[in-house]
Amino acid sequence: MTVSSQTNNESYDGNGVTTVWDLPFRFFDNGDIFVYLLDPAAETTTLLALGTDYTLTGAGLPEQFGSSPGKITTTVPVANGKTLYVERVMEAEQLTDIVNQGRFFPEVHEDVFDRLTMLIQQGEARLRGAIRVAIGDPEPSRLPSAALRANLLMGFDSLGNPIPVAPTPDSSASLALMLANTSLVSQGAAMIGRGGQVVDNFAEARTLLKTTPSKDVYINGHTVPGDGGGGHFTFDEADNTSIDNNGTILVTGDGGRLKRVYTGSVLSIWFGAKGDRIADDTVAIRAAIDYCNSYTRAKPLVVFGSCWLTASAFTDRPVEGTNSVFRVTGEGIGGGFYVNSAITMFSSRLPFGVNPGPTYSQDPCTEYTQFEGVEFVASNPALAAYVFDAKYLRLSFVSCAFRNIKAIGSAQYLQTIKFLNCRMRGHTGQFLLATDLYNVIANFNEFEISGAAFAWTGVARCTNLDYNLYEGSTGPFVSGTGTATLSVSRNYFEHNASPDITLGNSGGASNGVSIDFNLFLLSPAQAADPAFYPVILGIGEGISVNGNVSSGNLANNNSVLPFGLNAGNNVVAAGRNAFSSNPYAVSGLTARAGGGQALATAVTRKTTIFTVTATANDSARLPAVSIMEKVPEITVVNRGAATLAVFPASGERFAGFGFNVATTIASGASLRFMRESGDSWIFL
Repeated sequence: MTVSSQTNNESYDGNGVTTVWDLPFRFFDNGDIFVYLLDPAAETTTLLALGTDYTLTGAGLPEQFGSSPGKITTTVPVANGKTLYVERVMEAEQLTDIVNQGRFFPEVHEDVFDRLTMLIQQGEARLRGAIRVAIGDPEPSRLPSAALRANLLMGFDSLGNPIPVAPTPDSSASLALMLANTSLVSQGAAMIGRGGQVVDNFAEARTLLKTTPSKDVYINGHTVPGDGGGGHFTFDEADNTSIDNNGTILVTGDGGRLKRVYTGSVLSIWFGAKGDRIADDTVAIRAAIDYCNSYTRAKPLVVFGSCWLTASAFTDRPVEGTNSVFRVTGEGIGGGFYVNSAITMFSSRLPFGVNPGPTYSQDPCTEYTQFEGVEFVASNPALAAYVFDAKYLRLSFVSCAFRNIKAIGSAQYLQTIKFLNCRMRGHTGQFLLATDLYNVIANFNEFEISGAAFAWTGVARCTNLDYNLYEGSTGPFVSGTGTATLSVSRNYFEHNASPDITLGNSGGASNGVSIDFNLFLLSPAQAADPAFYPVILGIGEGISVNGNVSSGNLANNNSVLPFGLNAGNNVVAAGRNAFSSNPYAVSGLTARAGGGQALATAVTRKTTIFTVTATANDSARLPAVSIMEKVPEITVVNRGAATLAVFPASGERFAGFGFNVATTIASGASLRFMRESGDSWIFL
């Protein structure tokens, strides 16, 4: 195949009749063709839609007798005076993989060469539209930076190099640049159809008189022109009480109130926040937050740059006293907050709520704050710096970044705290630590090269920590004492220094736990250690461990209560154990010598095998019938030399037997036990 055409575009003049047009160049895919309708009279260029405004044929076909077979068919004829412009624009990529010593297909190789030729043509077409120096001229220097050439004309020095040139004052060029200026609020749109006074900064605005005939004031900057903090203000003649907040309300020397005119979000730069990690932005951020929360429905705040806080900022939103969410959004890369001392970034001036106890002595006092796309940074991970404190309830972080900083150091309890699609990196110690957790959710986050993640010393209730990445960390992802409904599922754990999940610390009860469909990629040393388990389960029941994959062992379940573990379909490395003890079967038990119900050996697995029955009617005892809510049946096997007596739990019975009466299993036999009613068993 060949590429004989030397162009990648073509124009066709409309005549009001023609709908089918021949393309002079080849193309591989319909998506490589862009079709525009040009209307010189209206000065418009419209991109047409494939399948709606036109169709294509000939994609991928070779040239025929030196001509492309491609055609474009418009839905309606192109009118007189209008032009159809067609261009081939391809992605600059090469996706053909030629295997060493593989078969040779000429068409495949020719397509690769043809594609490269087309890309070269595409580049040449773009260059033909560029401003070029004359043949023989030296290469000119690059344009000055955007900051140096903003609102200026382009000129040339004695060597022909481009330089920024200021227009002649009061010239048409000067007026055109002023109308195009969007950085100074006194220019651009403000010059059209508006009167008013123009000043450079807030300090100058405060010298104005409220009796001025024009009530509109255009301020070019908060501190200096162009710093982004300026805007359109107007005198409010009816207000003589509002306080100057240095952002949206300015009080002039004669008591006038200048109020910012705006729609949408509040900007941190309006209040003088620099966001450069050099200027202390604490006062500015506090003022911006207070202003946003002065409304019944809080105004959203947009933070520019990385604002340095030297003390806490406050969100005072009384619990059960708000009806909206206060949203703080980071603008661009790095939009957020920075600390270089051991402080908590956000707190509240409201007092803790009074909790009558006995479990807690205080309650959170501020609620419904959400951070979106905000970056929280501490200068040093060794600092005891935190993002928020125990005063918060119903707090969310969405697509945020935490660098060298922890979320919270301690709290009696945390309730409804959410981390969604965030990135945590570089902190030491626990990222989040509390006594109890209620409805704490962390999903789709990335923890990398950090300390521990979530820890509690009491009980975690309705807590979901799912779909996260946890890699290269020094402490556990989960470390807790008690649980009452906890999900740690569908996470990816890689090369962490300690077990990833540790439950039942200090003897706490782990009930209602789901650890399902996680991947545990252990370090080579951990995978080779037969005693290392990435999951440590505590005393408890209602624990699910299913569908996990580990490159070594999986779970240490030595402390789990009998019948407390539901497990299956886990995959571990060859020669390693899914569990430290079999959750379903136990063998080698000795029946209670001398028999009897009270001290009989307990049946603790779905399949329980007795290998020692020294004398006739040595005894075993089933669990309570209610255990059948967890397992469908229990099998007791007697491999001892004598008959085994099997008792029900105290106060229960076998169908057809009296209460607390045993049945027997002969040597070498077994029985299956199933629930009949609330206090009785049947056996087969």
